[in-house]
Amino acid sequence: MNDNNDTNKYGRIKNRIPLIVYLIVLIIVTVMINNVGGVFFYALFFSAFLYLPVSFIYILYIKANLLIYQELDSRLLYKGRAERYKLNIENGAFVPAGGIRLGTTYGISVFTEDFTCDSYELLSHEKMEIATDIILRYAGSYEAGITEIILSDVFGVINYKYHIPAPLRVSVLPSVTDVAERPLNRLLDEMSGGRRTLTSDQREDALGNDLRAYIKGDPVKQIHWKNYARSGELFVRLPDMPDAQMPTIFLIPELSEGNLKSIERRDYFLELAVSVANYFAKRKKPVSFIFDGLGDDRILVENYESFQRFYTELEKRINNAEKNIGRANDTNAERNITDEDSLLILREKDNTLCLSKKLG
Repeated sequence: MNDNNDTNKYGRIKNRIPLIVYLIVLIIVTVMINNVGGVFFYALFFSAFLYLPVSFIYILYIKANLLIYQELDSRLLYKGRAERYKLNIENGAFVPAGGIRLGTTYGISVFTEDFTCDSYELLSHEKMEIATDIILRYAGSYEAGITEIILSDVFGVINYKYHIPAPLRVSVLPSVTDVAERPLNRLLDEMSGGRRTLTSDQREDALGNDLRAYIKGDPVKQIHWKNYARSGELFVRLPDMPDAQMPTIFLIPELSEGNLKSIERRDYFLELAVSVANYFAKRKKPVSFIFDGLGDDRILVENYESFQRFYTELEKRINNAEKNIGRANDTNAERNITDEDSLLILREKDNTLCLSKKLG
């Protein structure tokens, strides 16, 4: 962290050196006019004095005529996977454009061949193409690739940064992980009063999907006697959860603020939701997902095929739900919360699974 701060501090100081040199030259020329005079020093003075406004006009002219286009094979990408990326830049001005630097926002885009450290020059009407791979670090919908351009004058006195008018907006699918497995095991056990579970965890007291450690008061007929004869430990068989008690996951997104913290929060929210769906799909147990802000819009996940549909539509549904957050006509979702027998809530605000209502 200290090395990064030192690097940034050094970079800021280095960028100010041309401006400092310019001010020193302007002061020296002004002093020489007052003490010596002459056509030569007057010419230097007016050249230095007019340099800043002329350079600024030049930069604005280049900005108005600089065309940038970014291309991907698809706008639906996978987090952490390298995708083919192409960047085209054209100088439509009648004068050369120099000191062109390219930048990304928050470092959410990583290029396999980093070209953002270089400065580029384009002659009048010259085109440049850069082809490489891009890796998106977060799931969700956001602006990726090159998002800003820095234009400089000949000596680097002025550095003008601006956001490109047509950024590359992508939808990135989350990673499929088991991040939800542990909290789901706990919540499902709580929902069933400790007597029914969908878990296949690897705890020492669990032998699989259909067994758990014996608890005093369990029916004798449910004891797994063969395992007791083999190991001397008591385990009981677990009945399947009835279809009427199919869990329902209520997904509540937050309004995106567009900053790095918001992008990271959405990334984990999507990963957690996908992990929940994958948990039930692997066990071929049905689970229903309801999206806050979309009324009674829901997706049923009960196998691998339905999981794939949920996986590819999740990000789009979350974005649509986000647009409708807080609207008065979205009352179906609130009704569903009170009507469901076994409801789990996943809020993007805190990114934790919680139980809304225990099974009766």
